[in-house]
Amino acid sequence: MPHCNELKAALRSAVSLSFSSDRHLFTNRVHEACVSHRLAVYLENHLKLHWPNKQWNVDCEYNVEGEARKDQPIRGRPGRRADIIIHIRGPNGPNLFLIEVKWSDNRRIEEVKLRVPRWVRGERPESGKPPYKLGALIIFEVESNPPIASVSFTTGNGWGECEVLHP
Repeated sequence: MPHCNELKAALRSAVSLSFSSDRHLFTNRVHEACVSHRLAVYLENHLKLHWPNKQWNVDCEYNVEGEARKDQPIRGRPGRRADIIIHIRGPNGPNLFLIEVKWSDNRRIEEVKLRVPRWVRGERPESGKPPYKLGALIIFEVESNPPIASVSFTTGNGWGECEVLHP
């Protein structure tokens, strides 16, 4: 299983690749889901190259509850899904890495900063799901040209230092 430092390096690499290959996404400020998808593609390629013996799945907006919308309540609680997760599909996981991607003007950033560490610890509306090894929040600056990303990591107990990534 990859170590936290290896996962952090993989995410940094994915952001760097996105900056160099997907400039259009940043200059035209596309939907966050589009940026998440590109990052997921780069992460999946990285995992296949560096950990080929493990069948990790990289999913965007993965919903183990089926067809429920992201904002639809799940078991009476607000429904939310992570933008990107690295896991092995199924009820027992394991869950490896949870990533949220936001533009700097997203009004839910503070909510996400509170939610991600809880999810990493396994405290989610879907009861009985295993915790994650690592979580991350990537905030892409709206007014920055060239693009800048602020990345913070958590193992479930608060947030580590914020890293600023440039192209």
